[in-house]
Amino acid sequence: MTMKRVFLINMICLIVLSSNAQEEAVQKRQNYGPMQRTSVEFLLGYLKVYPLEMGPFSSEPTLIISKINDRGLYGYNSWRIPTSKELLLLRANNYTAAYGEYMSLENKRGKLILVSDGARCVTEEQEQEMYRLEQERKELLKKDGWVDLGLPSGTLWMKKNEDGGFYDYDQAISEFGDKLPAIELWEELRESCEWIWKGNGRQVVGPSGESIFLPAAGYHRCHEDIRYVGDEGCYWSSTPHHSDGARGFYLQCYGAGISSYNRCHGLSVRLVHD
Repeated sequence: MTMKRVFLINMICLIVLSSNAQEEAVQKRQNYGPMQRTSVEFLLGYLKVYPLEMGPFSSEPTLIISKINDRGLYGYNSWRIPTSKELLLLRANNYTAAYGEYMSLENKRGKLILVSDGARCVTEEQEQEMYRLEQERKELLKKDGWVDLGLPSGTLWMKKNEDGGFYDYDQAISEFGDKLPAIELWEELRESCEWIWKGNGRQVVGPSGESIFLPAAGYHRCHEDIRYVGDEGCYWSSTPHHSDGARGFYLQCYGAGISSYNRCHGLSVRLVHD
């Protein structure tokens, strides 16, 4: 066999092996069911990769990342945003889509994928015990009307709006405190779920298959009459925007998103639970 032919065969083998490795990486990335620890054993040098893409977000979702680390998901509690160099490495190894803006430590907006250097590793036994206790807790909360949509942060949403109709921002903060969702939890809900218009509101179906219904109950401006009932729903977040306003979430038949409202506006309230 000539040297030229041997070289050609070796090159073909390398191409095939590289292609198989990329296919295997993509398959692993798509296989991120609960408690499948092997789905994060992607060693890019020292790097572990959280196998779920979230967002996009307009700012760093610190609350969501904190919740993921508190749960010790996939055996690690040191998940973080990648640096720009690590993000380039993820792109080169097919852990992100070919195009689109991704969040890094240097650019904190866009889609989010998390990495870990493996520090403070949770053992498999600890992880399984945490998972068991979490499932028991969620079953108890389910009886009180909380719904597990299967969100990355593990946040539970209340099945219905709070009684009392409309609240201004200060009333909502005073009465509901940390049960009022931060704006990044509304962003997570929008990006992680399927939104279906049901005539007078949106059915929100989560990755778990469970759902909640957000009615288009309308809203009212400061001291004015209620408007847009059946056409639009507006909900407070706990996130202030400026001295006279705060962030909220709106839904209509043709879309949903983030907006700012005057603190004296009357909006609906839907609560969350860690």
